[in-house]
Amino acid sequence: MSGLDRISRLPDSMLCHILSFMPTKDAVVTSALSTRWMRVWLSVPTLYFEEEYGGDYEDHVDFIAMVYTVIVQRDVEPVQKFSLKISHPTCYCYYTIIAWVKSVIKRGVQHIELCLPNKIDLPPNILGCRTLVVLKLGGVLINKVFTNGFPSLKVLHLDEVVFDDHQCLAHFIFGCPILEELYVDDLTLTTLSNDNTITGGEFQSLNNLVSAVILFSRQYIPLKWICKVKSLRMYEESIPNYDANCTFPNLTSLELIIDHYNWSWLVDVVLRNCPNLQNFEISHVDNSNEHECEKWPQPKFVPECLSIHLRTCTLRKYKGWKCELQFSKYIMQNAKVLRTMRICSGIFSEPEAKLKVIRKLSSFPRRSAECRLQLNVK
Repeated sequence: MSGLDRISRLPDSMLCHILSFMPTKDAVVTSALSTRWMRVWLSVPTLYFEEEYGGDYEDHVDFIAMVYTVIVQRDVEPVQKFSLKISHPTCYCYYTIIAWVKSVIKRGVQHIELCLPNKIDLPPNILGCRTLVVLKLGGVLINKVFTNGFPSLKVLHLDEVVFDDHQCLAHFIFGCPILEELYVDDLTLTTLSNDNTITGGEFQSLNNLVSAVILFSRQYIPLKWICKVKSLRMYEESIPNYDANCTFPNLTSLELIIDHYNWSWLVDVVLRNCPNLQNFEISHVDNSNEHECEKWPQPKFVPECLSIHLRTCTLRKYKGWKCELQFSKYIMQNAKVLRTMRICSGIFSEPEAKLKVIRKLSSFPRRSAECRLQLNVK
């Protein structure tokens, strides 16, 4: 009890900070500790609600009631962050959820996270919050073009989000003029163009973009939209072929997740169009074999990034194929300032296999005197 008393003597601001790391239902429970704690939770700037997966219908009803009660009791207090994660596949709570989000928007919320099970349709008046800095959406449907945008938004995550069409998606993304971080995974469109491909339209690029992750977007994010980015992680199949010549003048860190090795494309398109690249990583997924991958073609030129800037090169899920060795040789032979050539593979758990690769790679000439080999299991 003496430990509790010492905590109780902390200023309200510090207690609120501590409680902000707890789920809201746990923060509310602290009100029963003593009169000192009774109303502290009402000033916590973070509301975090997560429905436990696997509960029955009554548990779901109790969860909805708890969230509603907390929001009503917090009616006059500002909300900095609102996080809502619901797993119960219900459809009748649509207007309740919309009411909760509208309530926190009225209180100047800066950070919203929604993870919902039913592709709930977000109305335009929610999609025009001027105070939002961080918006993370999962399992929602956006089918209306809005004009207000997010003038303060810096972080946008879209996970399993459905847009009505590409115009709606474009207006949504370019309604974030100062966006710095973009994450897209499993994005889909209800309406596709006739040829199932997308052009950038009248939209140019996100000029403030610092980092982007584009996974399984089915080519809905044209490269020119993100060409000003500095750090990029992208799944190969999300790259539109028609936009393959887009240049990334600011890109210094690139991770490509690929199904098959397409070496000509990697050198002639990727490395050529990233003149200032410093860190390059290839993550090869485990659903192909050596015969399905392109044989190594000896390039007729050396990309600018290899000649001037590339410092680290990482090859993950290494299989020991001949084409992988030839790629590694090409990098080490031509990268003038390369510091680390990193090879990661499960086969390195066997000392003999690792030693064999070390001997082979060590026999290759290195353009950079500072280049060091690293062989990691992961």
